[in-house]
Amino acid sequence: MVTTSTAAASSRTTANRVLTTGRAPAEHGFAHLKNWRPSPNSVPTPPVQPASCAPCSS
Repeated sequence: MVTTSTAAASSRTTANRVLTTGRAPAEHGFAHLKNWRPSPNSVPTPPVQPASCAPCSS
């Protein structure tokens, strides 16, 4: 005999399992994006001006 509370718990468990299965790929994708760091070689360095070069005055 299945009681009402047991049936409700079973349907909640099934619903949670379906939601978790669908949500997991998105959660993992966002985790990878949050941990993304650019490679030190991929970021261009700004050009260095010589010490004798004065800033332009307009």
